[in-house]
Amino acid sequence: MRDMRVGLVVGLVATLVAMPAHADHHMGFAWSGDLGLVYDDNAGNAEHSHDIEDDTLVSGGLNLDFHWKPTLFTALLLRSSLRGDGYDDADGLSNGKLVEMARVSHRAAGGFYAPTLAAWASAGLWEFDSAMRDGTEYRAGVYVAEPITTAISARLGATVTERDSDSAVFDLSSWAASLDLDWQVLPRLTIYAGYQFHDGDVVSTGTVLPKSSHLVGGCGGATECAPDDSFQGMFAYRLDAKTHVATIGFNVPISAKLAIDTQLRRADSEADGGSGYDRWLGTVSALARF
Repeated sequence: MRDMRVGLVVGLVATLVAMPAHADHHMGFAWSGDLGLVYDDNAGNAEHSHDIEDDTLVSGGLNLDFHWKPTLFTALLLRSSLRGDGYDDADGLSNGKLVEMARVSHRAAGGFYAPTLAAWASAGLWEFDSAMRDGTEYRAGVYVAEPITTAISARLGATVTERDSDSAVFDLSSWAASLDLDWQVLPRLTIYAGYQFHDGDVVSTGTVLPKSSHLVGGCGGATECAPDDSFQGMFAYRLDAKTHVATIGFNVPISAKLAIDTQLRRADSEADGGSGYDRWLGTVSALARF
């Protein structure tokens, strides 16, 4: 595990060193970042009301992008990202994440309504104040994006995720399908909405075993379980579940390089044995390009 983490850091450095110091109009660098305040009404994905703990957190990230267009309709993006979340009460959930991502996109033609096809892959190193959550995350996906009108665009995608952590409870595997819509209502207002169906492992916290528990001891309906080092007196359970996530947001540009983004997200998850949870997250962020 430690060798993988060292390899990710070395890969980040190697990517930055390999990038050309000077670039023509077909390639270049760009910095972007965000800083936001988040309210989470169920930080531990708990099922039972007496186990639910809400929290507030500060979330931020910084991205370094290298983009290259080898042809008129093909583009390569390499992104190095550093993100962090600082929780107010659930200190164990505070984390930092280093991610390397590569994406290739292509349009078959130059017409306005021509779809853009893309494939991407990423590897991330995740460090928490909770030792059992530390680990690596690997993701890959494809999507197709297309303008519907001059003001509305859509994106349909699919993603697979593998997470390898220091506790088996957080060794997670899943896939997801998503649909996102952007609507530029006014020059300084974009409304966006999205839906994601997630099938695979989730982690829920609680003081009792899942509803489908039929074993004395063990983990009941969960595939893995262990005492949670972030929530006192609770256990973390890995469940095979189907999760529906809905998002709506509003983006207001303040200038050419700064925007304010407000987002509301709801997740509903139900495991095969009937256990589940719901979760609301509300975020207000400042988005910047440098």
